[in-house]
Amino acid sequence: MKNKTKAKILTGVMAVATLAPLPLMLLACDNGTTKPEEAKAQSTDITGLFDNDASATVQGTFTDSEWNGVAEKIKAALNARFESVGTGVKGVFRNIFTQEGGIIIIVEKTSEYECYKTTGDGKTVYINFDILNNATVMAEAIGGILVQLNNKTAEIVKMAPPVPKYNRAMQLRGDAGVPVTTFT
Repeated sequence: MKNKTKAKILTGVMAVATLAPLPLMLLACDNGTTKPEEAKAQSTDITGLFDNDASATVQGTFTDSEWNGVAEKIKAALNARFESVGTGVKGVFRNIFTQEGGIIIIVEKTSEYECYKTTGDGKTVYINFDILNNATVMAEAIGGILVQLNNKTAEIVKMAPPVPKYNRAMQLRGDAGVPVTTFT
């Protein structure tokens, strides 16, 4: 074979070898048709609260994957708090959550408040999305929410650091970080 013929064959082989992965690359590349999930208004009614006597509506603006499990976490926190209180407080829970018009719990991502806020209408609660996975904070929030709904007062609650445990003797000695109270 002549050099020119060898060169043409070699060029053709190289061209085929270069183009062969192209269909695989086209299949593997995102061609811009995949859209990211968009946040949308979500709403779920939770029933079976407090021995199946009450319900609430949970709302928020989230993607489907973010919304997955939100209502269940709130339901679990409400029922757990209900089970941890005495008979009188259970009655308050039932009265609040069975009122006409129902309770609306709005979950949102916000930096306006860290924990929850109430509006003072006795029916609307806002919960920060960030606390949903913290059972301790959720339990405290549910307790505070109950008080605010019962009193129909508006409140914005920030998470407080845990209160240090101390006894009365430490307080009187002044070594508990608490000011000593003197009586005259």
